[in-house]
Amino acid sequence: ILSITLSPALLERGLFFTSSNDGIINFLFTRRHLPLFSISLNACLIILSSVEWKVKKAALAPGLRICSSIVGAFATVSSVTIPEGVTYIGYVFKGSKNLTEIHLPNTLTGLDTWAFSECTGLKEITIPGSLKTIPQYVFHGCTGLKSVTISEGVTTIEKSVFWDCSSLESITLPDSVVSLGEDVFWNCSSMTSVTLSNNLKEIEEMTFQGCSSLTSITIPDGV
Repeated sequence: ILSITLSPALLERGLFFTSSNDGIINFLFTRRHLPLFSISLNACLIILSSVEWKVKKAALAPGLRICSSIVGAFATVSSVTIPEGVTYIGYVFKGSKNLTEIHLPNTLTGLDTWAFSECTGLKEITIPGSLKTIPQYVFHGCTGLKSVTISEGVTTIEKSVFWDCSSLESITLPDSVVSLGEDVFWNCSSMTSVTLSNNLKEIEEMTFQGCSSLTSITIPDGV
């Protein structure tokens, strides 16, 4: 059963919704200058309409699985805080070029492929240890990304996760990481330093292809 709570103030600003028999809720944003919205669902949030106006910050309520949206639904958003309780984020923020910061919860256990790809304004990100696998292409084309913190607990970084993150300067992999997929750091041309996990077992092909500023790297004995 889905339930939603919307304050009268939000309704007055033009946030309306319809529900279908299959339980999917369609959100329709009909007025400009909506500065903040907070949506509370008991199940999966699927955003089907575009927020194309002057939304700058989005505050999503806890207890959600944020599943999907049309590309560009958060095109004007610059800051997003995902609260504790959220376990899954789909490709909601793909192509959100104005997004400069996003705060991920320690309850996060799943990300969709392409979740933050082409967020060219994103500067830094901290990935919680609750996310065991960073799926492929998640930060693909995030050309402004300079700093990445991967927390202890992450075990697998799949293919092309940081493909063309050309501003990324350095990265340290915690000792929980055991596998690096192919093309993970493809064309990270500004990267000068990489510290690999001491427990790394697998590095697939072309992981560091195009890392033209990288002068040395130490491969652990277990690889």
